[in-house]
Amino acid sequence: MVVYILSQSAPLFPSVGHWETTKVPMSFYQGKSYVFKVKVNPVVNKTFEKGKKSKRIGVYNPVEVLNWFSKKGDQNGFRIKSASVKDIQKERSYKGANPITHASAEIKGRLDVTDVKAFSAGVPRGIGNASSKAFGFGLLLIKKI
Repeated sequence: MVVYILSQSAPLFPSVGHWETTKVPMSFYQGKSYVFKVKVNPVVNKTFEKGKKSKRIGVYNPVEVLNWFSKKGDQNGFRIKSASVKDIQKERSYKGANPITHASAEIKGRLDVTDVKAFSAGVPRGIGNASSKAFGFGLLLIKKI
């Protein structure tokens, strides 16, 4: 089994299994094009009643998922050149005894870097909101091409 973890600090190694760690040099983020894979939690904020707090709503349409991801790309210094969406579903997990439902989609494709500074900050931070990253969403796996 392979598990990817992106962290600002070194992990504490458990007493079982084999672990390898690698520091990612800043030069890695200075490429022009990358292939990528990411599991995302695409959500939009929607207000149902005027004056009431907005609520996060999952996005389940493939075209809307790509639009959502494209906006995240704008915020994180990249533009999608080609992409496909698969495995759009509702995933259930738990916070204590309380069930939590997440919209989930896997996106694969090719991207071009438009802003190296934003890209090198965005990739380690992850794609999407912080609360979904705790459930395994947002880790952008990239490879230079």
